[in-house]
Amino acid sequence: MTTTPTSPTASAQAGVPLAPAPSGAGRPGARFGGLGVRRGTAAATVLGGPVQVDLLPADIRAGRALAVVKRRLLGGVACVVVLVAAGYAGAITTQARADAELTEVAAQAAELTRQAEGYAQVPQVLGEVAQVEQARAAATSTEVLWQPYVDAIAAVLPAGTSIATLTASGPDPLGLTPPAAATPLQAAGIGSIALSLESRTVPAVADLQDALDALPGLDGVWFSGVTRTSTDAAGDHYTVTVTAQLTGDALAGRYAGQQEG
Repeated sequence: MTTTPTSPTASAQAGVPLAPAPSGAGRPGARFGGLGVRRGTAAATVLGGPVQVDLLPADIRAGRALAVVKRRLLGGVACVVVLVAAGYAGAITTQARADAELTEVAAQAAELTRQAEGYAQVPQVLGEVAQVEQARAAATSTEVLWQPYVDAIAAVLPAGTSIATLTASGPDPLGLTPPAAATPLQAAGIGSIALSLESRTVPAVADLQDALDALPGLDGVWFSGVTRTSTDAAGDHYTVTVTAQLTGDALAGRYAGQQEG
């Protein structure tokens, strides 16, 4: 059995008395029947109001919802495509810039290589120069400049005394034959020197020895004898024989620094 709701007007026309409306009836949100249900809610039933029925089929509503989802998905895919395209374009630009820089660096390297070919023999020449300098330093490592020593000896001789002969033996560059001392009382040096001095007067041996010992490069000055010689024309003169050992201070050392380098 179906009950059809009737409006107040229809009830009045049928002679059915109407119950008085509750206080506040007719106002929006008024209570109905003491149930505390407001109009407009899902559970509210308003007598005399328009009845709204959704007659749209469920498949059409589902189709509309699917269309909304499709549009949203399409928008998301479009955003992803745009981002991927922007990233790809940036990568292409970066790769092109890197290729250009690589090409420039390769060109500079080729130019430097071409310029270096002109100096290919420089290391070889420098090596040969270094070998020559080392050989010169080794050959002159035992060099003694004798002329300065002769001049120094002559400068300290007493007046009227001169050098008659001078014999020197320098050090061996190869060190195969180390020099020996002239007398047992002398310490072995790098070489030796023997002097024959002539004087018109009897020389003061002690003063002469002190003067020769003061010269750098000489050590162990030894007087081996004094000989008097008489001649009718020049009169008497004396010959003094002196020996001494050479020390390392006598070496010139002009290329010692190059040998060490």
